[in-house]
Amino acid sequence: MSRIYPLTKERYANQTWRLQAGLSFAAKDALVKLTLNELATALMSSYPLAFAGGAKAYLLVGVQGFDSGVNLRLGPGGKWLGAYVPKAYRCQPFLLGKLGETNRALCIDEDLALIAPQGGDAFYDETGALTPRLNDILKALAEFEQECGITERACALLEEFDLIEPWEIRVDKGQGSQGAIQ
Repeated sequence: MSRIYPLTKERYANQTWRLQAGLSFAAKDALVKLTLNELATALMSSYPLAFAGGAKAYLLVGVQGFDSGVNLRLGPGGKWLGAYVPKAYRCQPFLLGKLGETNRALCIDEDLALIAPQGGDAFYDETGALTPRLNDILKALAEFEQECGITERACALLEEFDLIEPWEIRVDKGQGSQGAIQ
């Protein structure tokens, strides 16, 4: 279970942060949510894409593995093996948490970060404001959330007009075993 906390001065004013080694937090992600803004770059870098059935509707996803819980784009030590790193991973260990219906708060997943009084990047500057790096991350997260909403609406339209058709793909994994993606 993740330890996710909102960034507050009371908790993080005298602390620094670093991302734990590599992108190992994504090791179990066979699929990753993508946005329309990522589509061209992902395709140009040979990233397999699909529409996956979500709880509410279809989602645009990058395919990273054929088995649930296995990400084939990660090597030893969480080293990313692909040319394109999805936006969903670029702001880690930070995320936007919901505060009610419309408000969001910058949060940190402490399971993905190394937090210590020194040795990393500060959360706050001398004036008590978020550092420029964290402001950039907050802006990127807000943009990603907006792009996700646009992408979800586009996927809903594709589904509404019956333009997405299920397709089962069988993959020969060697030694006679096969995996299926739908």
